[in-house]
Amino acid sequence: MEQIANDDQLIAQYLLGTLSEEEADRLDEMSIADDTFAARLQTVENDLVDAYVSGELSGQLLESFQSYYLASPKRCEKVAIARGLQGFIGRTLINRQAEEPQPDASASYVTDKPVSRKGFLRRYFFMPGLAIRWGVAAAALLVILAGGWLVMENLRLRNQIHQAQVERDELQRREQELQTRLREQSLSDSQTEEELANLRQQLASLEQQLTQQQGAKSPPPVSAREPNIFAFALAPQTRSVGQIATLSIPADADFVTLQLELEPVDFASYRAELKSQPHSAVVWKSANLRARTTGDGKALIVTLRPTMLKSQRYIIEVQGFTSPGASQIIGSYVFRVVK
Repeated sequence: MEQIANDDQLIAQYLLGTLSEEEADRLDEMSIADDTFAARLQTVENDLVDAYVSGELSGQLLESFQSYYLASPKRCEKVAIARGLQGFIGRTLINRQAEEPQPDASASYVTDKPVSRKGFLRRYFFMPGLAIRWGVAAAALLVILAGGWLVMENLRLRNQIHQAQVERDELQRREQELQTRLREQSLSDSQTEEELANLRQQLASLEQQLTQQQGAKSPPPVSAREPNIFAFALAPQTRSVGQIATLSIPADADFVTLQLELEPVDFASYRAELKSQPHSAVVWKSANLRARTTGDGKALIVTLRPTMLKSQRYIIEVQGFTSPGASQIIGSYVFRVVK
């Protein structure tokens, strides 16, 4: 198991669907039972998505990624978020560079530090020829997002139809139960009759919705656009005592990305938990996360759907894991949402 956990190539084959059924089943079990392997699996998956978004995959790897990995709507959404986040980071770096003093034009661009693939965005956007590079990259990104967004919209429409059918079947089953109860009681039960009337009204609405969706020859046209991603940076509560960040989320937001700044302590993996205030009701939990290097240190990137958030106060608690089962809360991030 240790050998498998350290074999990134084997994990990549598992993510791309090129392993045998027996090997894939074994890794499926490990992803559930072994937290260390699950964290490594997510790390390799993130690197694989980054490589695809950066155009570094080719040959059989690219073909397997497009045919197998992108067959999942959830994975397509993850790739779309990565593309949008890459664009956001690029624009942020450009704005930051514009605010900084410009170096002497006669000085040459020299660095003694090798630039890894993870530093691709910083290297790309700070080299000469920025305007030309950014224009070409933006055009290519728009074309890719347009195609990916249409595919995701078709899959979303199919999922909506399937979900409506499941809800209709459940409502029909519940209707039969209520009718049976009324017959067995042989008397007027006002609460049961009221629930039955509500069920029939919901059934009529679902039937109308299914008729409209299934009767259409093609899904409604979707305008190709880049997902609206609104990003915010949050510091731990210990570093901003008495200050509560306010997140103003527009109505047309598709995703909310939070950059959680970390204290200078390294852990093997992290998990985040979103709670509403003041009752500390758990709204959302993350899978295993890995820290990313930023200009000021390290941070966790958390992406949420705006529909999960209401206009109220929230807290995100971050746990650090040194080994399976050993963890500690390393930071709390309090913020207020305004929609």
